[in-house]
Amino acid sequence: MNKTMWSIGFQKHLPIDEEASLFRFETAVPQPEGRDLLVKIDAVSVNPIDVAVRKNGTETLDEPKVIGWDAVGT
Repeated sequence: MNKTMWSIGFQKHLPIDEEASLFRFETAVPQPEGRDLLVKIDAVSVNPIDVAVRKNGTETLDEPKVIGWDAVGT
């Protein structure tokens, strides 16, 4: 059975005051390979790069794009 996790992301580059500009969705837990580490995340933050990625663009994505790469965990 594949494990899942909650993520925050977007599929459309909408203004931040739009309800669908960011949303929570379930996705598969990544499988580490090679020298990867799998970290249990306790908290994330959205930094200026995440804001720029979400804000800039015009396409609608087939799959949600995860944002919030600044994280803390074990």
